[in-house]
Formats: sequence, C-alpha cells, structure tokens
Amino acid sequence: GARLRNTLVVAEVSLALILLIGAGLLTRTFSNLQKTEMGYNANGLYVTRVMLLPEKYPDNQARIYFTEHALQQLSLKHEIIASAFTTGFPYFGWRRPRFDIEERSESDLNNLPGVILSSVTPDYFKVIRNSLLSGRWFTARDRENTPLVAIVSDQVAKQYFPGENPIGKRIALVRDTTREWREIIGVVDDVKMRGAIEPTEPEVYVPFRQYSIGTNFMPVVRVREGTPNPGSVVASAIQVVDPDVPIRRQMPHIAEFDANAVATQHFTLFLFGIFSTVALLLAAIGIFGVMSYTVNQRTNEIGVRMALGAQRAGILRLIFYQAGKLVSIGLFIGIIGAFASSRLLSSILYEVSPYDPASFVSISVVLAVVATVACWIPAHRASKVDPIIALDTD
Repeated sequence: GARLRNTLVVAEVSLALILLIGAGLLTRTFSNLQKTEMGYNANGLYVTRVMLLPEKYPDNQARIYFTEHALQQLSLKHEIIASAFTTGFPYFGWRRPRFDIEERSESDLNNLPGVILSSVTPDYFKVIRNSLLSGRWFTARDRENTPLVAIVSDQVAKQYFPGENPIGKRIALVRDTTREWREIIGVVDDVKMRGAIEPTEPEVYVPFRQYSIGTNFMPVVRVREGTPNPGSVVASAIQVVDPDVPIRRQMPHIAEFDANAVATQHFTLFLFGIFSTVALLLAAIGIFGVMSYTVNQRTNEIGVRMALGAQRAGILRLIFYQAGKLVSIGLFIGIIGAFASSRLLSSILYEVSPYDPASFVSISVVLAVVATVACWIPAHRASKVDPIIALDTD
C-alpha cells in the first residue's frame, strides 16, 4: 500500500545519497591525484634495470667506467633526448641508509632517521625534469677526489631544517658504523617514490662518482614521442659497451606505472559513478511515481479543496509537503549511512576527509533539487485540477 511505496522512496533517496557522496569523495580524490606533483615529468620518461656481473665489475671504478661509456652510447641514439643513471627510482626500488646532521649529531645509530638514497649521474634531474629550489646541481666536477656533496629533497629541508637554509649544512650517510660527512649543495622538488597517493618521504641524492653504486641500477631516458620500443633502443646502446649485460627490454613507460598506482581509485570511482547514477534515476522515478499516484488518488480531495477556495499555490504546497517529508527522511538516513560507509573509503581517499562537509552538503542539495524536479510534474498537474471534473470522478 501507500506505506510500502513511501518506504521505497525513502530507501531510494537514502541509497542514492550514500552512493553519490562516495562518488563525490572519489571524484575529489581523483582530481587531487591529477594535480599532485610527482617530482618528474612522466611523458616520454622510460626507466629500465641493468645488472652488472660482479666478477666483471668488481669495484666502483669499473662500474663508473661502464656507466660513462653507456651514457655516451645512449647520447648517440636519435630516439633518446637525454639520459642518466640512478640507483633509486619510483616503482623500481631504492636504498634506505640512516643519516645524521652535523649540528645535532646523534651518537646512537639506532636513533638516527632513515632516508631514501639515490646515487645519480649529473644529468639525472634534467632528464626527469625536476626543479632546483635552491643551491646548484651536480656537475662533472663532483668526483672521487673532490669534497663530498649531496642534494636533498624539499621534504628533508622542511623536516630537518625548519626555518633554516640547509645549503652549506653537513649531513652524514651512515654505512655500517661509518659516517660519511657531506655538504648540502642543493634542494630539489620532492619525488613521489611510492606513487601519488602515498606520503612523500625525505630523499638524499649523491653523485655517482662519490658513492659505491653496486651492480644493480637503472638507466633513465627521455625518449622522443612515438618511439615504439624504448627498451630495445636502450638495450642496443648499452650492449655496445658490454653485450653480456642483462637488461630488461619490455618495461612500461613511467606514465603507465603512475596510472597503475591510482587504478584502484579510478576503478572504484567508475563503479560508484555507475551505481550512483542508477540510484539517482531510481530515486527520481520513485518520487515521480509515488507523487503521481498520490495525485490520482487524491483528485477528489483536491477538487473539494479548490471548490472551497483553495488556491493553486496551496495545492502545490500540499503535494510538495508530502514529497518533502519523504525526501527529508531519506536524506537524514542517507547522511547517517554515508558517514558510516565513507570510513570504508578512507584508505583510498587522497587529500580529502571521508567526512568532507562540502561533499556532504553539496550532494545533499543536488539530490534535493532532483527530487524537487521529479515532484514538480505531478504537483503542477494537481494544481490544474478542475474542481467540477474532480468532483464528478467519484
């Protein structure tokens, strides 16, 4: 009967509100992710991994020799705009030594914080298109026999040197129990090492020639648009230097890694978008259907009211009042449900609260407007009832 119809309308409104608020929060998350600065320009950026044979490259000098000759060969490739080497890159892994600050040195190694460490060749920042915030870049003059230097990320500057200029300060990277003191010569933009949604971590960069790089590192290249298989281009250049070096040829572009990192948010938004649209349509159709049925059932009553002098505006208010009660109850239940369900989304939201007031208020208003539009046609029809015809229908 009427109670069941009213209950269905309330349920449809509340479900639509819950799904629409979820979709709204995810839309804001996706918008925030799109605006997030990754610390590099992913367009045309390609990274792969090489693993040198330890018996063939037993020391740092041999590995430096390999990388310098490999960079020469990469520079000869028409498809490659710029190239560099690094020991750490987003999605590919990195080292995490402890580090110390000279001005407030800590004697207990266990109390020292960890930091992401990347050893890079001089053109690395140019290749990934990171910005220098202060100080200078690495150059070819930063070698084994020159003072040890480091570039730090903006997160390091903010977290460990708040209100200070870190340029000229000395930090130490702890290797086993040995501290290697280095002067900070530059500050660069943060790089999102774990993808856009994960917190930014402090990072320190050191020159390739001033740190033991091991046998496992990454060529980073920027290729021309439309290069079909950059992995093969990189491999062909490197294998001119050493044909025995294992190298992965089929790696996705960095832009694909970035897209995959937010795939969960994208897919969840897609599902919420579909379900919330269906729920909104069902709510609108439900309100329209119930109010149309109500008008048909109350045609005689409406005729009596108008015969007794009721104005059309009063009839409109009568119909809208009944619809408004149902919608208000549905919105109230929906907001409670949205508060409870939004917590489940908190792990995939980014820079937006699961209880974001703007989303809750704006989406509630939108749903109320849709409900008003759905109610307008039967309410308008009720206000046009001819009292004589209405009284004749009994």
